[in-house]
Amino acid sequence: MPLYENMETGHESHERIVEQGTHRWTVREVNADAVPGAAAPRCLICESENVVRRIWRYPDNWLGLSDEDLLRVCDKSLS
Repeated sequence: MPLYENMETGHESHERIVEQGTHRWTVREVNADAVPGAAAPRCLICESENVVRRIWRYPDNWLGLSDEDLLRVCDKSLS
């Protein structure tokens, strides 16, 4: 689970790669201070080859979730 600094905001971010079948998702937590109409100070970005989802409400322990549970969090944005 890499930890890196977001060059735009100077805040540290966490990132995880999750695979489901042949699909690969990059999930990262980012600072949302510069996002117009942001619903929270931080959000998760779930990104695959063709899809990007911004998740505003997610568990604090998202890094420790199983791959299956983390993918469920990303899919919540569709319901």
